[in-house]
Amino acid sequence: MKVRTEPNAATFFAVLREARRRGLDVVGHPPTDVSLRDASDSGYHTIEHGFFGTPESREGLELERLSPVDRRALFERFARNRTAVTPTLISLRGHTDSEVVAFVRTDRALGDASCFSHSSGDDWLAMLELKKYDSRGDFDFASQYRVLASELHEMATAGVPLLAGTDLGLPLEVPGFSLHEELELLVHDGGLTNAAALRAATLEPAIVMHLADSLGTIGPGKIADLVLLDADPLLDIRNVRQVRAVFTAGRLMTRRELDELPGVAACRQQAHVATR
Repeated sequence: MKVRTEPNAATFFAVLREARRRGLDVVGHPPTDVSLRDASDSGYHTIEHGFFGTPESREGLELERLSPVDRRALFERFARNRTAVTPTLISLRGHTDSEVVAFVRTDRALGDASCFSHSSGDDWLAMLELKKYDSRGDFDFASQYRVLASELHEMATAGVPLLAGTDLGLPLEVPGFSLHEELELLVHDGGLTNAAALRAATLEPAIVMHLADSLGTIGPGKIADLVLLDADPLLDIRNVRQVRAVFTAGRLMTRRELDELPGVAACRQQAHVATR
């Protein structure tokens, strides 16, 4: 279950109690009416999109008020409780409305070779309209990005499980390619090692989702989903983009076969347009 709409403390804890009774994990945005410490102690499974805030909201401000010692203690508590954090740095890049409109227009001009369905473009354009009525329309993406990125190395050092996610569905996030960019951001701006970033996209999600017995690493009896690269991502995280082949459920798909899939060639080109 995902908690998204900032419930009050009583509702938040009631959701967690009922979820435990039913054997469900609860994930979601950083709560606004509950301390991060209490949320972690109560079994909040993952915190999505890091810790963000606006002048009208307490989200994220809790960390800014903590001393370095207390912040370290909080992250160590996360580690003990196995409270994972999905920073989705890529979602804080921010794009102008004109960039989004131009991207959608270019994609639709490709016709059958389009990278997206028309419904995806419609969703993006609808988001632009909703911004006119959103109290967070003036959200300071740049400053929140800097705050979150600066915390990641500290979280990793404390042993907090970090997950590589992209908040897919936001404007100008190209499926698959946006994950490659997120890994680069985790390393270059978040201070993670290449190995830690790769773990955030493979083993850590499998552990968090209770699927490590079949996913997350290569081994006998595990599902044969893996990517073959032309260069070592432990040397340079950007090498995750150099995909030679994909194995899905044991089936080999070569680079040529991947490029022949509908929309893939367009996505490879447009992913570079979306990145800035």
